[in-house]
Amino acid sequence: MGRARSLLLAATLAFAGAATAQAPVPEPLPEAPSGPPEGRPGLWRLGPLYVTPTFHVGNVGIDTNVLFQAEDRERDFSVSGGPGLDLALPATRSLRFLASGQLDYLYFANTPDQRRLSGSAAGGLRFDGTSFLAAAQHSYDRTFGRPSTQVDERVDQTRRQTRGELGFWGGARRFGLSAAGSATRYDLDSGQVYLGTNLRATLARDEYLAQVALRYGVTPKTTLLLAGDQQWDRFLESPIRDADSNRAMAGFELLSATRLSGRALGGVRSFRPKRSDVARLYGIADVALSYQVSLKTRFEARYRRDLDYSAFVTSGQTPTVASGSFGLELFKVLVARLDLRLRGSLSRLASDGDVALELPDEGLVVAPRQDDYWEAAADLGYTFGSQLRVGVAASYANRDSTISYFGVRGLVVGATIVYTGNPTVTLKP
Repeated sequence: MGRARSLLLAATLAFAGAATAQAPVPEPLPEAPSGPPEGRPGLWRLGPLYVTPTFHVGNVGIDTNVLFQAEDRERDFSVSGGPGLDLALPATRSLRFLASGQLDYLYFANTPDQRRLSGSAAGGLRFDGTSFLAAAQHSYDRTFGRPSTQVDERVDQTRRQTRGELGFWGGARRFGLSAAGSATRYDLDSGQVYLGTNLRATLARDEYLAQVALRYGVTPKTTLLLAGDQQWDRFLESPIRDADSNRAMAGFELLSATRLSGRALGGVRSFRPKRSDVARLYGIADVALSYQVSLKTRFEARYRRDLDYSAFVTSGQTPTVASGSFGLELFKVLVARLDLRLRGSLSRLASDGDVALELPDEGLVVAPRQDDYWEAAADLGYTFGSQLRVGVAASYANRDSTISYFGVRGLVVGATIVYTGNPTVTLKP
């Protein structure tokens, strides 16, 4: 049960947010231009520069198994947080230069080797016209967490990305064309081995992504969407994993402040490893919808289905796992500043062929991995001011796997403290 609890702590919103990093997914498609931004671009003005200091406090909790070990479990108290800074330099009403940075320190009281200072930084420019947008950005992130849902240990990771976007709307904003391109390096520190696998060899890669989308506005609130992309993946230490792929998707976007809003896309992905002539076709989906019942009640639904790279060596034709996740969430204001958040989710993954693992007390295990992970969570909280929320949370989860080592189940109850410290700027120029 101790190992199960530690995994649940990493999976729920109630505890240890730094341990919940998921596998990287393609960047979202660029949205339609919204016109020149309204209001001040920052909290304080220093000459032509606008400055917004921020501070965040992550969730506070007791981790019953800090190192995710089946035996010799260690219980510890953890908290994370740190300062940040957002900068904006308007050149014109529509063009501005942007920069931001943030530090985050993950603290464990009795486990010094799990303490980490991480952070992120980004800089770029953005032009928002009435019918045209253009943006370019370079970003850097240093994190300490799970590199994917397949790995239950925290590892040191970095992500460097350069991304550009273009968008145009015409015909009274009924027709739209947008495009984006990015170059991203996902890297892990050397020497990080999990269940006999060198994670840098299986996960560190360069990803090059080109996206294009066509939009047609059926109504002021409903837009039809056609999208496609080309992705090239080149691994730093394992060229045998290199692959090219394409996605083709269709769906709709909704925009409503009072009822249904969000995006729903479905389609197919062609995945082609460079080492062979094999081409795998896979149905994919990307859905995120929100329904505003009233000012105090909101439902959200999410669904994702795609291929992800396996964190382990596989025997199949592709080095992938098929993954899918579905989630429902209810946000309800009970009275004044007291709110209740309920969430349920189901995640599934299946490896392409067998995976090779060095399991404690079992030695080498070669078998297919298929996981079903159910989770239900409740969080009752009170918000002080606009940035501090204190609550009590509980979650129950169950993960069944064809490899018994990954099976977990259990109940977690604890407190949540979330402080963003990022003021909303509503002042007029």
